[in-house]
Amino acid sequence: MEELTSKPGDWPADAMEAVAKCPVCQSSKREVELGSLVDDTFFCASGAWTMMRCSGCRSTYLDPRPSESAIHLAYAKYYTHQVDERPQGWKAMAKHAVANSYRNRIFGTAMRPALPMGHLLANIGGGTRTQQIQQSDRGLATRPARGAVLDVGCGNGAFLKFARELGWKPFGVELDVRAARAATESGIDVLAASLVGLGKQYHRYFDAITLSHVIEHVHHPAKEIERCFTLLKPGGYLWVETPNIESFGFKLFGRYWRGVEAPRHLVLFNVASLTSLLQRAGFQSIETRPTGDSAPNLFRRSTMIRHGFRPDENVRKLSLAARLQLAASVYESRIQTTRDPRNAEFLCLTAIKPERAQGAGHVY
Repeated sequence: MEELTSKPGDWPADAMEAVAKCPVCQSSKREVELGSLVDDTFFCASGAWTMMRCSGCRSTYLDPRPSESAIHLAYAKYYTHQVDERPQGWKAMAKHAVANSYRNRIFGTAMRPALPMGHLLANIGGGTRTQQIQQSDRGLATRPARGAVLDVGCGNGAFLKFARELGWKPFGVELDVRAARAATESGIDVLAASLVGLGKQYHRYFDAITLSHVIEHVHHPAKEIERCFTLLKPGGYLWVETPNIESFGFKLFGRYWRGVEAPRHLVLFNVASLTSLLQRAGFQSIETRPTGDSAPNLFRRSTMIRHGFRPDENVRKLSLAARLQLAASVYESRIQTTRDPRNAEFLCLTAIKPERAQGAGHVY
């Protein structure tokens, strides 16, 4: 089998930066959580990495980490988003049509292709799939009014096309040039590569902003959330989803957990630390949302990594004992998450920008 890991020390020394304080709470007290991490997910970033655990907020972060000017080296063979996400094969197409049928029924959209009466088939095999579909609107369907929505890291615009079906005016920012072009060709306004590129004309412009698995990739998460606060109108809605460093999966797999993904995941949060970040930016009405059952997918990939395979390889390459252990772990994860949602693999928080500044009489 080919060598799957990077060799320690290969990352250019002048492309590294030290992180003396926690990027979330600025505490300098920490301890080593995991050492000698390598890119065993996409195999395109050389070097070995150390994950620190903040003694204050209990988030984890890389130190040292790739510098902002060199982080692109960690994405050399990495797909940020598929440009064409159309399902391949008749089984995938049928599942897609059933999902659209169910989505059309619960959200009142007219997404195509949709299987006539397909919503009746959506619950076959359990409720996990329907739960994920119910949450796929990122809470926009139940907002009291429609307006402008910004998706940070919008990829090919798949979610924004759905938001448009819900009656929202979609906008995106996206670093991946090919994905951004695909979104533009779908009629999505891609405004910039990142939030930094949005000028003052977009301050207080958006009614909603969503970040799906973005915040863990940025060097300065506090500034990213502060920018979102500035870009939102008073009363605006923020939705954030990210891997959960307190998940059952991380406790089970440790360095092999798919959510680690060094060195692209620079910071990993828990419920309390992400809540605190939102509060310090000025957000209120912060709520934790369900994320669906991500354990089957993440545990399968984590198990493949643990056993020396690429995470997307066929699970049949595992021994029977490993596959049985995988099934048992998924079952145990569901029990643990039911007992305490903070054990879920992903965090999902929503927040509102208040109508008025705290302690002030003026409107934002």
